[in-house]
Amino acid sequence: MGVLDEASVRSLKRLLELYPVSTIRTQWPEATGTKEELCLEIAGKRDNIDIIPTFADEYLGCCKQHIYIYSHNGKLSELPAIDLPDAEKVFEMREAEQVRMLYVIKFEYSLVLRDPLQEIKLDFLWPVRLDFTAEHLIVRFVILAKDIGSYVEGRRYYIDRRSTEEKAVLKGIEESVEGNLELDLLDLHKGIKALWDAGLIDSSQARFKKEFSTAFEAMDEKLRIKEHAPDLYALVMESLLLHTIFDIIGRNDLSVSTFTVDPSKGYIAFPRYSETKGDTDYVVGEVLKNN
Repeated sequence: MGVLDEASVRSLKRLLELYPVSTIRTQWPEATGTKEELCLEIAGKRDNIDIIPTFADEYLGCCKQHIYIYSHNGKLSELPAIDLPDAEKVFEMREAEQVRMLYVIKFEYSLVLRDPLQEIKLDFLWPVRLDFTAEHLIVRFVILAKDIGSYVEGRRYYIDRRSTEEKAVLKGIEESVEGNLELDLLDLHKGIKALWDAGLIDSSQARFKKEFSTAFEAMDEKLRIKEHAPDLYALVMESLLLHTIFDIIGRNDLSVSTFTVDPSKGYIAFPRYSETKGDTDYVVGEVLKNN
């Protein structure tokens, strides 16, 4: 049996809850109630097992995400099978210069609860998508729920163990394609700075490398670096950017308003849901187009 076929209603419900409620209502317009009620109703109908993979792939870009971008120099026709521990590929799309694969990882938190002392496990189905293009691999992790307290009825707890981490999954991907594709995390500085210079994005706080130290600059409330601090902007544009938050200011029609980037690590994060399919794809695409 597949990972979704053997999943409990509770695990399927948690999978659906990773997606914005607007996308769930779009896919299942007949379902009613709160987000929790919607997800429970959909998860409880086994006929939906065949629909969930397509839904999970189509709307993954609307989720909260951690994204890692690699360059590669291989041919997609020679792409090997990618096996990830405790994971199953539930969706695949192949075109001439694009391969998209959606994996669902069986993920587990081990928690220790207090008052009284108790050890429990929380199971999640964790969507991870691999987007191969002619030059890049974009690995998209849906951010798992961090409000663990909602699953333990408000009891005090600490996380004893996670069954895997993003780094371990990335290592598994790298090892799977070794010998066929040479993967290198892509430095995104050129693309990010081009979008900043063009006015699509601006930042209210930036972390960057100076000659002998790391600097952090945070603007006063509602002020941004390029618009209000030209000298600081000039300095930062000549520097190595570290973990920096950007606001999207040049496109009011996008449903995504902010993202975080660590350019030298090929890392982009979208910490909020986006309501419109394709908006986070647009931002990533603009970074790569200008890189």
